Amino acid sequence: MDAAIATNAVLAVVLPSGCGIGGDAFWLIWDAAASRQFALNGSGRAPAGADAAALRAQGLRAMPIRGPLTVTVPGAVRSWGDAHARFGRLSRDAILAPAIELAAGGFPAWDGFIDAVERMTPIVADALGPTAAFASVYRPNGRPWRPGERVRFPALARTLERLAAEGFDAFYDGDLGERQAGALATLGGAHGVADFREHRSTWTNPIE
Repeated sequence: MDAAIATNAVLAVVLPSGCGIGGDAFWLIWDAAASRQFALNGSGRAPAGADAAALRAQGLRAMPIRGPLTVTVPGAVRSWGDAHARFGRLSRDAILAPAIELAAGGFPAWDGFIDAVERMTPIVADALGPTAAFASVYRPNGRPWRPGERVRFPALARTLERLAAEGFDAFYDGDLGERQAGALATLGGAHGVADFREHRSTWTNPIE
């Protein structure tokens, strides 16, 4: 369990296009002691302010593929906490240390990372405008990363450090959740602080 969370956190740093702290997590967990498998649904929920009739009144007949209206409350980090509370053994410091080290100290830009950033840059600019913060975080030099160039994400490192020190729930229950809700609302989403504070994962049984 601890290794799964550590891996998810590291991927959030070095492969953000595939797995990030703003995303979801779906778990199948084998409990050897109980000789049974559990499922943990760490998917994000739609904000309470989402209203189908209001969206139709805006002329929408389907949800847009991208943009703030499509963003759910991120479920991954809450699921880390739920899985860790039930099955984890190591401390949060030990689990998140590799991801924090990579985010703060940097990792070498690799082809998959570079390609993902270059593919996303025009998409984000089209969806959120050319001044969106994406470019300053993922393309700070104003050009494609060179292979082997060191990539650092100091803000992500600070967030992971907060989670290690205060608990995984700090992503939702404190100012981190407030800032996420505020940013999404500013962009036109229906998100509120309560959507983050009240978000929960769901323990269930696998389909088969």
